[in-house]
This record gives sequence, C-alpha cells and structure tokens, in this order.
Amino acid sequence: MEKAAFEKHMQKLSAMKKTMPPLEVIHNKKVGSGDIRVEGVELEVPGKQLLSETDFILGRGRKYGLIGRNGIGKTTLLYAICRREFKGLETMPQTLLVEQEVQGDDRTVVETILCSDKERADLLAEEAELVKSETSGDRLKAIYERLNEIEADQAETKVRILLNGLGFTKEM
Repeated sequence: MEKAAFEKHMQKLSAMKKTMPPLEVIHNKKVGSGDIRVEGVELEVPGKQLLSETDFILGRGRKYGLIGRNGIGKTTLLYAICRREFKGLETMPQTLLVEQEVQGDDRTVVETILCSDKERADLLAEEAELVKSETSGDRLKAIYERLNEIEADQAETKVRILLNGLGFTKEM
C-alpha cells in the first residue's frame, strides 16, 4: 500500500473510532445468549464492496479470528459488528473492540477493565463516601441492593476468566 493510501486509510480508521459506542459495561441490556446468525449481510466502503449477501454466523462459546492483508476491511467489519449495523444483531451480547495499541497507564489490565464498569465504580465510590461519613439508611441499602443485582462482587473473577480465555496469563 503506498504511503498516501495508507495515510488516507489511517484517517478513515480514526474517524470510525469516533463512531464507536463508549467502552462501558451495560448491566440492564437484555440480550440473547445463544448463537448469532445474520443472513444477507452487506458491507461496503466508498468505492468498494466488502461483503455481499453474506451469512454471518457466530456460535456461542467459539473463538474466531480475522485474517487478511492490510486494507481488506477487517477493522471495518469489526466496527460494523460493534455498532450493530446489521439487522439481526440487536440481540447480540455486548461487544467491545480492543485496540491493538492503546495508551497505557499505571493500572493493571484487570483494573482497566473493571474501570469500564462505570456503574459499579460509581456505586462503590458512593458507598465508600457514605461509610466514611458514617451515613447509613435508605441510600446505602439501595447501593448494596444494586451492587448485588449487578453481581459486583464477582466482577474481578469474571474479568480474570475473560482475560484467561483471551490468552492472558496471571502475570500478564
């Protein structure tokens, strides 16, 4: 790919990133839990048809990878899936796109993922404030009920299982 075409491609990817939903755990979304099957998928970018009348099938519990040369549309497809652009993806479980290269900070991978659960983090912060100020009552009770509903006590274990499934070791 020539340099000018590569630069244009990178600008398009940067613009696509801005259309992605925020990285946030959504607790109240009702989604399906089985296989995902979407028929007749069409995907194009200006001047190029990437998919035409394609069946898109993902089996629950399976792992998939996309392989292809640069510029063929792998990232475009992933962005379309995450944005639920295809009719039939409405019941798909929450999907997050993990970038290959991200700006890191001092947090561990586990801490970074746990921070994406804004509701959990906000509830725990509010709980800490109420406990510190020795305030009790209805609000603290409501916080504990909601933390229980979203299974906040299991969040770290779930993150570690997810990371293990992606090939992360405990040390990583």
